[in-house]
Amino acid sequence: SGKYADFIAGSDCEICWWLDEAGIQFRIAGRVLLATAATKTTSPALWNARRDVWERLSDGTQRTFLWDSEPGKTKDQHASSSIGAAADTTGCGIATAATTTNTTRSIVGPETGEKVTISPNFALCIVIPDRVDELHLGGNQKRFIHSLVQMPEDTAGGGSGSGNRDLAGTEDVIQLLLQPQEWITEEVNP
Repeated sequence: SGKYADFIAGSDCEICWWLDEAGIQFRIAGRVLLATAATKTTSPALWNARRDVWERLSDGTQRTFLWDSEPGKTKDQHASSSIGAAADTTGCGIATAATTTNTTRSIVGPETGEKVTISPNFALCIVIPDRVDELHLGGNQKRFIHSLVQMPEDTAGGGSGSGNRDLAGTEDVIQLLLQPQEWITEEVNP
């Protein structure tokens, strides 16, 4: 989709995180870094983060990245479209052992006990926040805006502050993230 191209360019993004039991919503705004299969040569640190997250995913979640059919196809269409697919033993249209046409590796299911190589379809999005809107809902509503204070390193890369970091140098951004960051918090009306 078009979002992938935007993420590659280090675009602005906003994510929302809702904590149901606590009744708190976080709107996190910032820039996005995307770690893909191609990141191994351009940013070893991002590639390692991608690998670490992949290894922590359950086998079932990993298999969802191994589907080689188009989104929206029925599960039966998916199972019949896999090249060299083994029988569907999962009951949900997922071939548990297949050779795909876009890669040269075999996909081995969890029943063999082997971990699947990282899917080329798996990407890790890392959001670098510069503003967090924290809203407490319920009887005593509260709202806090947390903003990143401009650090000297922000302007060194050509950016004009916390919201305009230059993410072209991925390794530089990672080093920036490892440094202490100063945030200010304001309580505002909900």
